[in-house]
Amino acid sequence: MFTSALAALFLASSFVRAAPEPLEPSSTSVFNEGGNCTILWSPDTTGVWKVMNIELMTGDNFQQVHLRTVATVDGTDAENHSFSYPCLAVTPNAPIYFYKFTSPASADILFTTRFTIADAEGNAVSATQSQTANGAVVAYGTGALEDPSLVDQPPVVGTASDSATAAPTLTTSRASGSSAPTTRSSVASTTVPTSRPNAGSILSPLSALTLGAIGVLIGSLSA
Repeated sequence: MFTSALAALFLASSFVRAAPEPLEPSSTSVFNEGGNCTILWSPDTTGVWKVMNIELMTGDNFQQVHLRTVATVDGTDAENHSFSYPCLAVTPNAPIYFYKFTSPASADILFTTRFTIADAEGNAVSATQSQTANGAVVAYGTGALEDPSLVDQPPVVGTASDSATAAPTLTTSRASGSSAPTTRSSVASTTVPTSRPNAGSILSPLSALTLGAIGVLIGSLSA
Protein backbone atom coordinates (compact mmCIF):
# COMPACT_ATOMS: atom_id res chain seq x y z
CA MET A 1 0.00 0.00 0.00
CA PHE A 2 2.82 2.36 0.96
CA THR A 3 4.65 1.68 -2.31
CA SER A 4 1.49 2.25 -4.39
CA ALA A 5 0.70 5.54 -2.64
CA LEU A 6 4.27 6.79 -3.03
CA ALA A 7 4.23 5.91 -6.73
CA ALA A 8 0.93 7.75 -7.22
CA LEU A 9 2.31 10.81 -5.43
CA PHE A 10 5.44 10.84 -7.57
CA LEU A 11 3.44 10.42 -10.77
CA ALA A 12 1.06 13.24 -9.92
CA SER A 13 3.72 15.67 -8.73
CA SER A 14 5.86 15.02 -11.81
CA PHE A 15 3.13 16.60 -13.95
CA VAL A 16 2.76 19.74 -11.82
CA ARG A 17 5.01 22.20 -13.64
CA ALA A 18 5.08 25.96 -13.74
CA ALA A 19 3.42 28.02 -16.47
CA PRO A 20 4.50 31.69 -16.85
CA GLU A 21 3.95 34.00 -13.91
CA PRO A 22 3.64 37.78 -14.47
CA LEU A 23 5.89 39.61 -12.00
CA GLU A 24 6.04 43.27 -13.07
CA PRO A 25 4.64 45.88 -13.28
CA SER A 26 3.30 46.04 -9.73
CA SER A 27 0.56 48.22 -8.27
CA THR A 28 3.14 50.91 -7.43
CA SER A 29 4.76 51.00 -10.89
CA VAL A 30 4.57 54.31 -12.77
CA PHE A 31 5.68 54.66 -16.39
CA ASN A 32 5.79 57.90 -18.37
CA GLU A 33 4.46 58.18 -21.90
CA GLY A 34 7.37 57.92 -24.32
CA GLY A 35 9.61 56.30 -21.72
CA ASN A 36 10.26 52.60 -21.34
CA CYS A 37 7.40 50.40 -20.23
CA THR A 38 8.95 47.23 -18.81
CA ILE A 39 7.29 43.86 -18.28
CA LEU A 40 8.81 40.97 -16.32
CA TRP A 41 7.63 37.39 -15.89
CA SER A 42 8.95 34.03 -14.76
CA PRO A 43 9.41 31.71 -17.76
CA ASP A 44 7.12 28.82 -18.62
CA THR A 45 8.65 25.42 -17.90
CA THR A 46 5.85 23.39 -19.47
CA GLY A 47 7.13 24.05 -23.00
CA VAL A 48 3.65 25.17 -24.06
CA TRP A 49 3.98 28.97 -24.08
CA LYS A 50 6.51 29.28 -26.90
CA VAL A 51 4.16 31.89 -28.39
CA MET A 52 3.08 34.29 -25.63
CA ASN A 53 1.07 37.41 -26.41
CA ILE A 54 1.09 40.36 -24.00
CA GLU A 55 -1.84 42.77 -24.29
CA LEU A 56 -2.21 46.24 -22.80
CA MET A 57 -5.63 46.30 -21.15
CA THR A 58 -7.93 48.65 -19.25
CA GLY A 59 -11.42 48.55 -17.78
CA ASP A 60 -12.95 46.86 -14.75
CA ASN A 61 -12.64 43.24 -13.72
CA PHE A 62 -15.75 42.24 -15.63
CA GLN A 63 -15.59 44.42 -18.75
CA GLN A 64 -11.94 44.32 -19.74
CA VAL A 65 -10.94 46.36 -22.78
CA HIS A 66 -8.10 45.37 -25.11
CA LEU A 67 -6.01 48.31 -26.27
CA ARG A 68 -3.05 46.79 -28.10
CA THR A 69 -0.89 43.69 -28.23
CA VAL A 70 2.47 45.15 -27.20
CA ALA A 71 4.60 42.00 -27.53
CA THR A 72 4.69 38.45 -28.83
CA VAL A 73 7.56 36.54 -27.21
CA ASP A 74 8.78 33.04 -26.40
CA GLY A 75 7.44 32.51 -22.90
CA THR A 76 9.64 29.43 -22.40
CA ASP A 77 12.93 31.29 -22.87
CA ALA A 78 14.67 31.18 -19.48
CA GLU A 79 17.34 33.64 -20.65
CA ASN A 80 14.94 36.32 -21.85
CA HIS A 81 11.87 36.85 -19.67
CA SER A 82 11.44 40.61 -19.79
CA PHE A 83 10.35 43.08 -22.45
CA SER A 84 10.50 46.86 -22.80
CA TYR A 85 8.81 49.12 -25.32
CA PRO A 86 8.05 52.87 -25.64
CA CYS A 87 5.03 53.59 -23.43
CA LEU A 88 2.00 54.48 -25.49
CA ALA A 89 0.14 57.76 -25.01
CA VAL A 90 -3.12 57.09 -23.17
CA THR A 91 -6.05 58.96 -21.72
CA PRO A 92 -6.55 59.39 -18.86
CA ASN A 93 -3.13 59.07 -17.27
CA ALA A 94 -4.06 56.98 -14.27
CA PRO A 95 -3.49 53.62 -12.48
CA ILE A 96 -6.04 51.86 -14.64
CA TYR A 97 -3.93 49.79 -17.03
CA PHE A 98 -2.78 46.18 -16.82
CA TYR A 99 -1.31 43.43 -19.00
CA LYS A 100 -2.96 40.22 -20.09
CA PHE A 101 -0.82 37.19 -21.03
CA THR A 102 -2.23 34.55 -23.38
CA SER A 103 -1.04 31.84 -25.75
CA PRO A 104 -2.75 30.21 -28.74
CA ALA A 105 -1.52 26.90 -27.29
CA SER A 106 -3.07 27.30 -23.82
CA ALA A 107 -6.45 28.12 -22.32
CA ASP A 108 -4.79 29.82 -19.33
CA ILE A 109 -5.14 33.60 -19.05
CA LEU A 110 -2.75 35.56 -16.82
CA PHE A 111 -2.76 39.16 -15.59
CA THR A 112 -0.52 41.70 -13.91
CA THR A 113 -1.83 44.13 -11.33
CA ARG A 114 -3.06 47.54 -12.45
CA PHE A 115 -0.30 50.12 -12.86
CA THR A 116 0.01 53.78 -13.81
CA ILE A 117 0.82 55.26 -17.18
CA ALA A 118 1.59 58.94 -16.50
CA ASP A 119 2.07 61.72 -19.02
CA ALA A 120 5.54 62.63 -20.27
CA GLU A 121 6.13 64.83 -17.19
CA GLY A 122 5.02 62.14 -14.74
CA ASN A 123 1.58 63.57 -14.00
CA ALA A 124 -1.34 61.25 -13.34
CA VAL A 125 -4.78 61.30 -11.73
CA SER A 126 -6.38 58.77 -9.41
CA ALA A 127 -8.69 56.02 -10.59
CA THR A 128 -12.19 57.45 -10.61
CA GLN A 129 -14.27 54.28 -10.25
CA SER A 130 -14.42 51.27 -7.97
CA GLN A 131 -16.19 47.95 -7.66
CA THR A 132 -16.28 45.10 -5.18
CA ALA A 133 -14.70 41.82 -6.28
CA ASN A 134 -14.33 38.87 -3.91
CA GLY A 135 -15.03 41.15 -0.97
CA ALA A 136 -12.33 43.67 -1.87
CA VAL A 137 -12.84 47.18 -3.24
CA VAL A 138 -11.05 47.47 -6.59
CA ALA A 139 -10.20 50.90 -8.00
CA TYR A 140 -10.28 51.03 -11.78
CA GLY A 141 -11.13 53.10 -14.82
CA THR A 142 -11.52 52.66 -18.54
CA GLY A 143 -8.81 54.33 -20.56
CA ALA A 144 -7.99 54.59 -24.24
CA LEU A 145 -5.06 55.14 -26.56
CA GLU A 146 -4.71 58.77 -27.63
CA ASP A 147 -4.18 57.48 -31.16
CA PRO A 148 -7.13 55.14 -31.79
CA SER A 149 -5.51 53.88 -35.01
CA LEU A 150 -3.05 51.95 -32.83
CA VAL A 151 -5.80 49.75 -31.40
CA ASP A 152 -5.58 46.26 -32.90
CA GLN A 153 -7.53 43.02 -32.68
CA PRO A 154 -6.88 40.84 -29.64
CA PRO A 155 -4.88 37.66 -30.30
CA VAL A 156 -6.38 34.20 -30.39
CA VAL A 157 -6.46 32.36 -27.07
CA GLY A 158 -6.11 28.59 -26.91
CA THR A 159 -8.91 26.26 -25.92
CA ALA A 160 -8.99 23.54 -23.29
CA SER A 161 -8.22 20.95 -25.95
CA ASP A 162 -5.19 22.95 -27.12
CA SER A 163 -3.69 22.83 -23.65
CA ALA A 164 -4.82 19.30 -22.82
CA THR A 165 -1.27 18.02 -23.19
CA ALA A 166 0.06 20.63 -20.77
CA ALA A 167 -0.01 19.73 -17.11
CA PRO A 168 -2.60 21.76 -15.16
CA THR A 169 -1.18 23.50 -12.11
CA LEU A 170 -2.42 24.77 -8.79
CA THR A 171 -3.25 28.38 -9.67
CA THR A 172 -3.54 31.21 -7.21
CA SER A 173 -4.25 34.91 -7.31
CA ARG A 174 -1.38 37.30 -6.55
CA ALA A 175 -3.64 40.31 -6.25
CA SER A 176 -3.05 42.63 -3.34
CA GLY A 177 -5.19 45.40 -1.98
CA SER A 178 -7.35 47.12 -4.57
CA SER A 179 -5.00 46.47 -7.45
CA ALA A 180 -5.99 44.49 -10.47
CA PRO A 181 -5.01 40.95 -10.28
CA THR A 182 -2.47 38.49 -11.27
CA THR A 183 -4.40 35.30 -11.72
CA ARG A 184 -4.83 32.43 -14.10
CA SER A 185 -8.07 31.41 -15.79
CA SER A 186 -8.65 27.87 -16.98
CA VAL A 187 -11.34 29.01 -19.41
CA ALA A 188 -10.43 30.39 -22.81
CA SER A 189 -11.79 33.71 -24.04
CA THR A 190 -10.76 36.20 -26.70
CA THR A 191 -12.14 39.13 -24.74
CA VAL A 192 -13.22 38.71 -21.13
CA PRO A 193 -12.21 35.55 -19.25
CA THR A 194 -14.68 34.04 -16.81
CA SER A 195 -11.96 34.23 -14.16
CA ARG A 196 -11.63 37.93 -13.39
CA PRO A 197 -8.50 39.70 -12.26
CA ASN A 198 -9.36 39.29 -8.57
CA ALA A 199 -10.74 35.77 -8.88
CA GLY A 200 -9.94 33.20 -6.22
CA SER A 201 -7.72 30.18 -6.47
CA ILE A 202 -8.47 27.32 -8.81
CA LEU A 203 -7.52 23.75 -7.91
CA SER A 204 -6.83 21.77 -11.06
CA PRO A 205 -7.61 18.05 -11.55
CA LEU A 206 -3.93 17.06 -11.36
CA SER A 207 -3.45 19.12 -8.22
CA ALA A 208 -6.45 17.32 -6.73
CA LEU A 209 -4.83 14.04 -7.74
CA THR A 210 -1.65 15.08 -5.93
CA LEU A 211 -3.59 15.88 -2.77
CA GLY A 212 -5.44 12.58 -3.04
CA ALA A 213 -2.17 10.71 -3.32
CA ILE A 214 -0.87 12.51 -0.25
CA GLY A 215 -4.01 11.45 1.63
CA VAL A 216 -3.49 7.82 0.64
CA LEU A 217 0.16 8.00 1.66
CA ILE A 218 -0.70 9.43 5.08
CA GLY A 219 -3.38 6.78 5.54
CA SER A 220 -0.93 3.98 4.74
CA LEU A 221 1.60 5.35 7.23
CA SER A 222 -0.93 5.55 10.05
CA ALA A 223 -2.47 2.13 9.33
